[in-house]
Amino acid sequence: MPMKWKGDEAMRLIRTEAANRLEGAGMFVRGKARENISRAQPTRLAHSRATGESYRVGLDPSAPGEFPKKVSGRLRLGVAYEVDRERLEARVGTNVPWGKWLELGTRLMAPRPWLLKTILENVGTLKQKFGIGRQV
Repeated sequence: MPMKWKGDEAMRLIRTEAANRLEGAGMFVRGKARENISRAQPTRLAHSRATGESYRVGLDPSAPGEFPKKVSGRLRLGVAYEVDRERLEARVGTNVPWGKWLELGTRLMAPRPWLLKTILENVGTLKQKFGIGRQV
């Protein structure tokens, strides 16, 4: 009985499964990051002399190294993920400028990492999503 090579089909199935797992991992990290930056704090309204616009100021900010506390909720709402199924890459992040400032710190503020800390706290779950460390 002749054997048929189905390597191309097998690779397609493997890539599809890997992309689906990346999708799940991206969604998981986005959800956990949003959860971690949802701690409320009291706020007050402030006004900019330069622009005349109003903005919220947190009255009980997080300590360096802690997850940042919520002031307006814009960072939490701005956390998103995307998956490139062709390149098998997943990205989680935000387009809110202060997301980077909180994550890495600035000259005037120590970091309040929210993304890397979320990933590191959930490495075990992420490994499970990819079947890493599982006995076969």
